[in-house]
Amino acid sequence: MLTHAKVLGLTIAALLILTLAPGPATAGAPTHAAESLNRLSNGGAYFTDFSAPSVVQNSPTSLSISAIARVFPNLTGYETVAAQSPIYFDASDPDVLVLGNDYYEIGIAKTNGALTYILDKTTGEQVSAGSRYGCLWGGVFEAASQPNDYVGGCLYERDYPDREFTWEWRPVDNRLVLRYIANPEHYAEVNVWVDITLSTEHWFDMHLFLENKSGYTVERVLFPSDLMFHQADLQELLLPIMPGVVLKPGIFDLHEDYSHVVHYPGWPGVFADYQALDSTKGRLAVYTIHKLDEIISTWLGPIEDSEHPGSFYLYHTFYPGITDQDVWTSPTVRVQVGQPYPQTLAAYRTHNHFADFPALREKAGARYDQLVK
Repeated sequence: MLTHAKVLGLTIAALLILTLAPGPATAGAPTHAAESLNRLSNGGAYFTDFSAPSVVQNSPTSLSISAIARVFPNLTGYETVAAQSPIYFDASDPDVLVLGNDYYEIGIAKTNGALTYILDKTTGEQVSAGSRYGCLWGGVFEAASQPNDYVGGCLYERDYPDREFTWEWRPVDNRLVLRYIANPEHYAEVNVWVDITLSTEHWFDMHLFLENKSGYTVERVLFPSDLMFHQADLQELLLPIMPGVVLKPGIFDLHEDYSHVVHYPGWPGVFADYQALDSTKGRLAVYTIHKLDEIISTWLGPIEDSEHPGSFYLYHTFYPGITDQDVWTSPTVRVQVGQPYPQTLAAYRTHNHFADFPALREKAGARYDQLVK
């Protein structure tokens, strides 16, 4: 048992909602989450609709459209969600793209697409200091497959001929497309597209498409890669370790380079790809909206950042095992800003359609009473 960890009754009740409560399916018009899942399951609208009005910065001459078509065979339109909170996009700053709504604001580096900050408008403070080392994403090649085993967003730059970064804002669906295109002559050619889609609510979505032409297997994908926070701001950090564990600020005093990285799914590990924190600067939760037919092995949790004293980051890494000449699309990663645990936990349950799962009593049948004793 961790010295500085405590189990809260409220946390237990909220977390048990995820696995035990059957709940009725939501009737009526589809939610934002349902639309996102429909995009994934039906071929989707990600990285498509190139004819829509847009603001373009240094668009590449070749987008490897054939590879996109392999993953998104249905390049048809989709419904636009009516605005509830005004969404804005500002490219006037020479270094940072600024996006947001009434609830949050995020900064994106024009040089390589890294998150520079996440601002919680409830507090007016930056709850996250953004991407560690300026890497929005990272890819790690299979162990010992080649000497340079890492590729990431921080290795691509605007106007860099070997690994070029460009961005495009698509106002038709409030989506920022980030493109990372490698020179075909490079020894590790990995092309990546990232969608950042803003909502009119407390969340924004992130979605990654990776085309592997490196000649090696990309074993894991860090996405989003290592969101940074200040230890002094931390009040609580929630991990879904049964029945629910809240880590307190003193957790980083236990020993040098403290980390608490856990595996999803499986045992030992966590029962949800979800992590959330409360800080003096605001609230933030990060969770995955899983594909309907696939669960990706994931490692997640807080790690003390010895290279940036007084900081820690949230580790979140998928293990898809992308072989050479293959393409992979990530599940949607949703970032909720300014919402307390009960709301984000309930949202995780709703957005992953847990209400459609059979209740424990229904699954256990006649053995239910024996199981719960």
